[in-house]
Amino acid sequence: LLNEHHANVSRFFSEDFLSFSFERRIAKFKKEYQQGKLRVDIAVEQQFPIGYIISGIRENNIGEIESIFILETHRNMSIGEKLMNHCIRWLRSAGVDNILVKVAVGNEAVLPFYEQFGFFPRVYTLKRRMHQEYG
Repeated sequence: LLNEHHANVSRFFSEDFLSFSFERRIAKFKKEYQQGKLRVDIAVEQQFPIGYIISGIRENNIGEIESIFILETHRNMSIGEKLMNHCIRWLRSAGVDNILVKVAVGNEAVLPFYEQFGFFPRVYTLKRRMHQEYG
C-alpha cells in the first residue's frame, strides 16, 4: 500500500515505487543492516495490523526511519505518533546521535508530521534517467 501511495503522489518516478517489491526491500535491509540493528514495530487492533514503523542503526551510528505507514482508516488517531515516539526512544537508548527520514517528492504532506518530532529538510537529492530525453 505504501508503494502505491508513493507511486500516486510521485510526479516523476512512479514506476520506481511500483517496481520496488517487498522481496527487494528485504534484501536491501539485510545488506544495509548486517549488524542486526533493524527494528520493526507493528500497531495492531483486534489482532489485525493497522500500521508499522521500520527503523535501523547504520554502521556510523546514524539512525534511520526507513518506513512508517498507517492504514488510511486509522490515521489521525495518534497511532503514528506512538510509533514514532517508541522508535525515537529506542534509537536514543542505543546512543544514536542523528536520525534520518527520507520523504519521497510528492509526499510533502507528511512533512508537518515529521516536523513535530524535530525533523527538518536538510538536502534535496535529484535524479536523472540517462535513457530519457529532457527539454
